Amino acid sequence: MVSYKAFLITLAAVTRVLTYPANSSFELVDRSGTPSSTGTSGGYYYSFWTDGGADVTYTNGAGGEYKLQWSGNGNLVGGKGWNPGSAKAVTYSGTYSPNGNSYLSLYGWTTSPLIEYYVVENFGTYDPSTGATLKGTVVSDGATLLPPLTCEGQLQSHT
Repeated sequence: MVSYKAFLITLAAVTRVLTYPANSSFELVDRSGTPSSTGTSGGYYYSFWTDGGADVTYTNGAGGEYKLQWSGNGNLVGGKGWNPGSAKAVTYSGTYSPNGNSYLSLYGWTTSPLIEYYVVENFGTYDPSTGATLKGTVVSDGATLLPPLTCEGQLQSHT
């Protein structure tokens, strides 16, 4: 039986950083925005992580609401959810306006076995299932969800 360690509704912006902005002496330029953090807000667990490579602002709202804005290059994952998680019917709405590569997804991980997962709802310029192995499809409310279930790397059982 799979137990849910955490389940987050997340927006993951994963971009490749080709160069770092530097002044003439090759020092890194300071960036502003929200520092990485976790906690609770409005009865929900939230988690926000950034590698500092983008100008990012994460703002908690009432209940399960949050706002995430970013510009530039860099990686970030942020959102609200449950910790510990459990089997839930999840509904959400919002505005997703990608400019470049990013993923709008449900994110979480299980224990027994340990599996980290993203259920990708939408993406920007790069389809994250590219090059992955097809594992199946999911039918919800009579419709087949796309992209299909895929896997990168090997699935291993950890006890």
